[in-house]
Amino acid sequence: SYSTSVNLNVPPGTGYNALVVYRTTLAAPWTVSGLSLGTFDVTGGLASIAVTAPIGIGSYAAGAPLTVSWTPSPAVTSGVFEVWVGSNAAGWYWTATVAASGAPSYSTSVNLNVPPGTGYQALVVYRTTLAAQWTVGGFSPGTFGVN
Repeated sequence: SYSTSVNLNVPPGTGYNALVVYRTTLAAPWTVSGLSLGTFDVTGGLASIAVTAPIGIGSYAAGAPLTVSWTPSPAVTSGVFEVWVGSNAAGWYWTATVAASGAPSYSTSVNLNVPPGTGYQALVVYRTTLAAQWTVGGFSPGTFGVN
């Protein structure tokens, strides 16, 4: 008898099954498989991210620190948030990765290593692991300039 835990990196939904397969070596063909009895549902994780800072007023010097704050709903205890700063005109620049810890809100300081310009926003995205796709994102309100 064997048992293991898996991360359910699948969209929320109903009617999921677990499939177990066997092969004698990594290069060999699959020879035996079994499907779980019954089905199970996967409920939603993180539903939204509200970026609360910066609020999109004024300008900042290129290279200067910028505080980015956000609130996930609901709080998540695993996965990672990634913080980007950019605009559609200038492009998007990754600035930080923050591990989810179950906190009700987060804040980090990032350096504005972006070209001078206007129309910038902060974008916070979430994924269940560093290798997973982004599932939820939120933009800071308004826009700011970098000079």
